[in-house]
Amino acid sequence: MKLMKRTILATTLSICTVLAFGITHQVTAKESSMDINSYKEKKVNKEVKQQIIGNYLQIEKSDDGLEEYVLKTKKKNNALKKSNKEGIIATITFAEPLDFDEVKSYIKKHKLEVKQLQSRAKVDNKRITLSSIYNKDVEKAVEYALEGLEEEYENKNVEFVGYTDMYVIVNSKEIDDIEADSHTFLLDASADSHFIKENKKYHPHALTWLLEDLKEE
Repeated sequence: MKLMKRTILATTLSICTVLAFGITHQVTAKESSMDINSYKEKKVNKEVKQQIIGNYLQIEKSDDGLEEYVLKTKKKNNALKKSNKEGIIATITFAEPLDFDEVKSYIKKHKLEVKQLQSRAKVDNKRITLSSIYNKDVEKAVEYALEGLEEEYENKNVEFVGYTDMYVIVNSKEIDDIEADSHTFLLDASADSHFIKENKKYHPHALTWLLEDLKEE
């Protein structure tokens, strides 16, 4: 009877009471609201990621299909140039793999905030993507990754090809110079919140694999 009265009182005070194995855990209305918000955020993030992946999968895997995607993306970039926006979520795919000095120079030149840097390695001509959070130790991290590949694929030829693409944060005033850079194949900001309102952190898919596939044909 006492337990029932406590439960009724807790409900009246907008407190959820949970009984499990004889232990009473009270979840406040504030905590319950946080759980709901967390669920909503996860749902939105899932939908955003699906939309970004869907945009990539819709690219026709041909020279014409790639060219069409590039033109559409550059039109979106033109809209961003006029917006005077900062903190744009973007992905830069390089025209050719770069060495680390070239990457550092490129980043400095365009004042980029780099979130992640991707590079290409090959094991007996099988392509492998190495992803690294960009910081002062990124070059060493890639070296460790290559050493790990050599250990994992013992007696096979491990080759480092170069840095291929990166996730960045840019400002609209930098877009023209980035697009004009000979190292740039495409600056893709199509997933930015200017176009996908709910997106706060996810970057467009890089075009590295598609570029490589088309070059091999």
